[in-house]
Amino acid sequence: MIGRFDQSRLFGPSLYWERRPAIGGADRREHLRRIRAIRLVALALLCFWAGVVFAIVWFL
Repeated sequence: MIGRFDQSRLFGPSLYWERRPAIGGADRREHLRRIRAIRLVALALLCFWAGVVFAIVWFL
């Protein structure tokens, strides 16, 4: 489970994981890959909705 502090800093450096050296390298890599995937999806959704708004404004 990702800590609340880590979720609030999803787009920044993850201090929550830096403070826990007991986390294995594989777990940390998996965590970073998950954050990268979430960021990619968020960016894709943002671009999609920006395109929708642009199209609506363009056709009005």
